[in-house]
Amino acid sequence: MTGRFILAALVVVASGSIGSLAQSARELQLVNDAAAALGGKERLLAVRTLTIEGYGSNPNIGQAMTPEADPLLWMLPDYKRSIDLENGRMELSFTRRPAFPAVFDSARQAQRLDGDVAYNPAAPGGRGGGAAGGAGGGGGAAGGAPTAPARLGAQVARDRRIDMLQHPLTIVRAALNPAARVTNFRQSGAQQSVDITTAQGDTLTLTVDALKRPVSVRTAVYHANLGDTERVTTFGAYENLDGVRLPKRIITRLDRWVEFDIGVMKHTLDADLSALAAPEATRTAAPPAAAAPNAAPTLNVTEVSKSIWFVTGAGNPSVIVEFADHVAIVEVANEARVYALIAKAKELAPAKPVTQAIVTHHHFDHTGGLRAAVAEGLTIITHRVNESWFREAVTRKHTMVADALAKSPKPLKIVAFDDSYTIKDASMEMTLYHLVNSTHGDGILSVHFPRERVYAEVDVWNPGAQIQPHVRSLLDDITRRGLQIDRILPMHGNAVQPYAEFVKIAQEWSGRRTTATTYVPPAP
Repeated sequence: MTGRFILAALVVVASGSIGSLAQSARELQLVNDAAAALGGKERLLAVRTLTIEGYGSNPNIGQAMTPEADPLLWMLPDYKRSIDLENGRMELSFTRRPAFPAVFDSARQAQRLDGDVAYNPAAPGGRGGGAAGGAGGGGGAAGGAPTAPARLGAQVARDRRIDMLQHPLTIVRAALNPAARVTNFRQSGAQQSVDITTAQGDTLTLTVDALKRPVSVRTAVYHANLGDTERVTTFGAYENLDGVRLPKRIITRLDRWVEFDIGVMKHTLDADLSALAAPEATRTAAPPAAAAPNAAPTLNVTEVSKSIWFVTGAGNPSVIVEFADHVAIVEVANEARVYALIAKAKELAPAKPVTQAIVTHHHFDHTGGLRAAVAEGLTIITHRVNESWFREAVTRKHTMVADALAKSPKPLKIVAFDDSYTIKDASMEMTLYHLVNSTHGDGILSVHFPRERVYAEVDVWNPGAQIQPHVRSLLDDITRRGLQIDRILPMHGNAVQPYAEFVKIAQEWSGRRTTATTYVPPAP
């Protein structure tokens, strides 16, 4: 579905401290040269705060029309990053507007860091911690009094601290700290690089050009879908502001995709950023305990018909389907959910093995458990559009965090089709259909149970949420195929729905014209 703040989806991998003897004159010289190129060591260390304002785009990685296409774009008309260098504080905020067919409201996102305390500022109206891009906090207390924003987990704080270092001024200042370690000098053409382990133990790589200006900062990260990968932020179009050189073009990439593309319109030095300090109640609160890796989610099971169960709770819904001699699952949102589904299937049909996983499309929120399904020997059934990414996904390295497939390698077994695919035996019939003309993605599948007149759809109709432009495409596709349906299983919903309600909404939507949000061009 919509993108969510990609910083909350990454785990930055730490490196241990490096002894001071590992540093050499070449490493330290590169840092000093970079400081000189930015305005000199003394000038850089004298800067108290930095505010960056601009606009650009935030591609929704993992949410493209096809695996090969560029991700759908969110435009950022009011990007702002405020950094308090003296106190280790930061706020990143922007409004996201879709530059693709959608009816989502523009969403304001903001996140803050104060030392080792991560939190989200109070949303409009005084509710604490309600900003998008992280876990929410408390709401208004009795009588409407605001409550302090919730303190977020230690990993969120660390991710934000790493993010704060994705800028020439912050990374060079961190490298100048006597407690930092600078190692592993290397050269590639005119560019030189060193690894910097900060006083907090975070490791990043700084690269400078022939003029010793920082051109990139890179960090090793782990991503559940991508495995071992990198976040790389590049810098260009430097300007001089009060003796400090700062980049006006900042592009961050995750793996091979652009994550942020920002054109800076204004830099401000030494503004008062005391408002970034965490409220006392937030600062003194204990951070929430980290969730156990792949902790089994709590599943809610609804028997739709004999041998069909709709499974909700802890993420995107799924379907368990019992055949005469085996069981199939529909949707593999993440590793923990796949194993919970398999366990639940064994409870519901104890004598039958789970052998198939239907994966409706390639988007990351629907494929986080693909590798777990492969590790369990399940045959993956999907549309042909998705096959290329699935084949790549199962071969990517997962050494930073060993997932199920890294621990138990298995070959991919996949069935890919174009328009429809039927699985049928004496007890059950299930047909998968390609949803044509969807603006959410190509290669999306729906699931029809003709005997039970039940239909499962994904990313089209989400009861209680805004109606999507392609809701009419789904109704047209159902009509064209002549499918008989009484009930719908919305794979982003939480309950079985009457088909008549979907038809009513789709027909009401027909003829409407989606009003596009203001389009903001990408950064120059």
